[in-house]
Amino acid sequence: MSSTMWGVLLFAFFLPAYGSVSDKLESDFFDNPEITLQLSHSFDNPDSGVLNFAPRGSITIRNFKGPRFTSSQKDLTLNDLNQLKKIASEDGYYFLKTTIKTPSGEQSYRSFTHAKSLQDSGLSDIVRVTLNPNGDIISVSYAMARNDFYSVPHHLGSNRPPPQKFNTTILVHHGENGPMPDTAPYLEKLEQERMAKERGEDPRDNRSFFAKYVSPFFVSLFNLIIFVLFCVVMFGLQIMFMGWPGSENSNSGSTSTSNSGSANNDFNFN
Repeated sequence: MSSTMWGVLLFAFFLPAYGSVSDKLESDFFDNPEITLQLSHSFDNPDSGVLNFAPRGSITIRNFKGPRFTSSQKDLTLNDLNQLKKIASEDGYYFLKTTIKTPSGEQSYRSFTHAKSLQDSGLSDIVRVTLNPNGDIISVSYAMARNDFYSVPHHLGSNRPPPQKFNTTILVHHGENGPMPDTAPYLEKLEQERMAKERGEDPRDNRSFFAKYVSPFFVSLFNLIIFVLFCVVMFGLQIMFMGWPGSENSNSGSTSTSNSGSANNDFNFN
């Protein structure tokens, strides 16, 4: 059988296994669902009491490794640009609404910024999405990316046309679980301390056997030797300067006897 036939047989043999591995990797890759954020905006004055939101685009966030999000936004119409220019001249606000559909229902987040800031930034904004460790959205914030669109040098000078498309920077922050309390070792430590107290031991005393018993014995023995040597030295000094104890009493007794004897002899002589 030729080498080509062997290669075809080996390929046919390993193809099902490769297909199963590929399917497994694909299922793991797309295991977590996607989250789609619908963006809508409003150029209305909030003093009117009603904000009419129009679709702006969408952001899709994926919870797997790789590209975490995709964005699709519409261009602003001439009417939208005129409204933005109008509310910017009135020092009004631009409103952004983010809507998320979840299994439990629909959630919406609203943000706003000065229309003048959005106009000066050249429609360059930042949308920050914060997710919890489970992949659920907990906050959506909105900010401007730059405020020098009309001040930077340009070949058209100050007559450069305003952009008609948002230049949006999307930041996705995935939350992480904090350190969990280590309960099992702590309970085991409490049980060991309780058993040590029942045996009459101090659970906080972590000294070794040598530090507990051998070292105190040698310290006591050393103190005893020092005390004995001190007593011997003091006794020797007493003998050196005062004589042996009892020798003074013997001399005084001999003297008194001889004196009395002499006195008796003198008495008999008379």
